[in-house]
Amino acid sequence: MSGLRVSVRRETPADGDRLISLGSLVHDFEVVIDGRTGLLSYHEYGAGTTTPVNADVSTLAFTVWMYNRQQNMEKEHDFTQDFYHQLADTMVAVLASVDPVACLSAKNADDYRYRPEVFHDEAGGVL
Repeated sequence: MSGLRVSVRRETPADGDRLISLGSLVHDFEVVIDGRTGLLSYHEYGAGTTTPVNADVSTLAFTVWMYNRQQNMEKEHDFTQDFYHQLADTMVAVLASVDPVACLSAKNADDYRYRPEVFHDEAGGVL
């Protein structure tokens, strides 16, 4: 029995030939790694650009570990509601100390940065 192949045509950024997709971040973003530099970025489907997320896979792993630790502490101590903004600020500061790429400041109002904005998204319930 032959396998079914489905091909989806998506616009890729300039120099997209060096990017390797690691999978979806959310429903309309994918995480890509630059094969030459190791930089992790998100690519919004249909966009011609990418935006840095983490400097490399090791800092992504650290970010996921830090988030997991926060989630475990939340289950144990239930402190997020009272200290949400302080916790988000602390997580951004810690992440920035090991991965400045992850916490680059937005260049303008239209320049979305996945981190630190995702940590500060109280309505989205990230923390």
